[in-house]
Amino acid sequence: MKNFEQIKKLLDAAYLEVAKLQKLNARQLQEKEREHVVLPISIQSLLSRLNTIVTYLSNVDKLIPTEHQIQEDEIMKKGFIRVLNDQTKILSELDAIKRYSLLAAKNVLDLDDVALLTGLSKSHLYKLTCTHQIPYYKPKGKLVYFDRGEVEAWMKQNRITPQVEAEQ
Repeated sequence: MKNFEQIKKLLDAAYLEVAKLQKLNARQLQEKEREHVVLPISIQSLLSRLNTIVTYLSNVDKLIPTEHQIQEDEIMKKGFIRVLNDQTKILSELDAIKRYSLLAAKNVLDLDDVALLTGLSKSHLYKLTCTHQIPYYKPKGKLVYFDRGEVEAWMKQNRITPQVEAEQ
């Protein structure tokens, strides 16, 4: 920002010099021309360009964020990320609720449903079907389906009797 202020000061000084040149009367300009002083562009054009540059530089200061604005932006970004994370968690929880709700209404389950119901991985369930340790159906020879009652009965097999019941 200091560089812009220095440039602005230099341009202001140049602007004043051009304004002085503009005040020279036509006679003095003719004398300058006789002395072979070459002015590559007209004073009016140079003044116009300097005005444009000064205006641009005064607006550039407004475009450069201050330290306070940068800190505020960082705080807003962190807050936005926190909100996005919260929303993602909420969406995943809603998706799980939806999945469990649909699962409760089904009697015929696919592999994903049984994995969700039993807590077993899909690969382990495939292994159980391959070794015929869990009851399943293959109506078209490819997709695997399960009866909910049979899966729940399979999960309840090999019951271990607690000591309290055994003593009675």
